[in-house]
Amino acid sequence: MGSPDRVPHQVGLRLAAWLTRPLGVATLDATRPEEDSRTMRTRFVRAAVLLSIAFVSVACSKSLDIDGLEKELGSQLNTQLEATGITVACPDGIDAESGGEFDCTGTVPDAGTLTIHVKQTDDEGHVTWEVVGATTGPTGTT
Repeated sequence: MGSPDRVPHQVGLRLAAWLTRPLGVATLDATRPEEDSRTMRTRFVRAAVLLSIAFVSVACSKSLDIDGLEKELGSQLNTQLEATGITVACPDGIDAESGGEFDCTGTVPDAGTLTIHVKQTDDEGHVTWEVVGATTGPTGTT
């Protein structure tokens, strides 16, 4: 190959050809067509695998049944507080994931609101909850 300071003649010619090519014109090194096709095939396979993984992860991610959770929390709060009409609102689009946490708001008619902290115990939709705050004041409709 020669000294490290010198570029081999063949590589130097390829570099010169690449540097002097007209802009906007794609060039391929035709000295190894099988390598170019393997490279393209590898890129295609990698892209296909990444798209498949992205699709599967989106398709397989579970969301919590927020409507069911809101009804269950409301029912349990009504029972524990010996009240009626308590409703609960939780954020939409919560993914089911072990250790995930979020807050919901319970509305007690004509009394105030409750902040309910919810913690997921697994990725199957099982949760624990506790009331962590309350505000007083009328909350009815106008």
